[in-house]
Amino acid sequence: MAVLGLDVGGTKIRAAVAEGAEILACETVPTPDSFPGFRRAVTALAERLQMRQGTAVQRVGVGIPGARLADETCWVPNLPYLTGHRLAADLSAWLGAPAAVENDAQLALLGECWLGAARGLQDVVLISIGTGIGGAILYGGRVCRGAHGGAGAFGWLQAGPGAPAEEPDTEGGHCVTFEGRAAGRALDQRSLTWRTGANGHELAAAVRAGDAKAAAVWRTWAKELADGIAALASALDPQVILVTGGLSGAFDLLSPAIEAAMQRRASPLVRQTPVAVAALGENAPLYGALRLAQTGGLERE
Repeated sequence: MAVLGLDVGGTKIRAAVAEGAEILACETVPTPDSFPGFRRAVTALAERLQMRQGTAVQRVGVGIPGARLADETCWVPNLPYLTGHRLAADLSAWLGAPAAVENDAQLALLGECWLGAARGLQDVVLISIGTGIGGAILYGGRVCRGAHGGAGAFGWLQAGPGAPAEEPDTEGGHCVTFEGRAAGRALDQRSLTWRTGANGHELAAAVRAGDAKAAAVWRTWAKELADGIAALASALDPQVILVTGGLSGAFDLLSPAIEAAMQRRASPLVRQTPVAVAALGENAPLYGALRLAQTGGLERE
């Protein structure tokens, strides 16, 4: 059975047609800035991939950087034009096949359970580090969706004072979140103290090139992220913590800070818990979307 998987991100949409675990065709396009543009992009992607393979997809699975609510509407804060839409129904109508929609980090963990580093495990935490911070939890062999579809939204955890970013809360005050402190946006902000106009990826490249000032800036940010990972390990006691997202490619630079934080900040019970890059890398959400299309839910089998 041919299925279509869509990984909808803040800057790009990745799509693939697969049979079983074999990807037959894939393509990436920029994420549009409007709902009509989103419809055109998704339908055109599906048409091109199906024409390329000469086969019609039977089901569709979609990962979004948000949540599908109980009334089937979606909440997507980084793509607000999708919020309030019943995307599963919309996609089914546009593409002529049953569609299912779930959180992208939860799908990344589903993909790792299917084909990656979480195969055979019962308790896993996945943290996605990109522009923002997301995550997912495998507990007792099941990917946790939560009562409202948002289980694993680690970026919303409250952090301590002194973080580089503050966001207004619902009562008009200010809160400092783990995402504001340790996500890619925070790294970009810190990179400006190294060089005007720089971003996090340029900072990482400079660290690898031996730039001492860049390394000092990196260490400050990495400590914030690593302390949060140690806290997650203490609270959830997983068999392994998997790191995915755009910044997982710099895991070699993050690893020293994570190892130190696990020994310094984590509960003694979890200090030996391994922290590793997700085996499927940035493809994990796409494989999870394909698996969602095949099974219709977050079940592993």
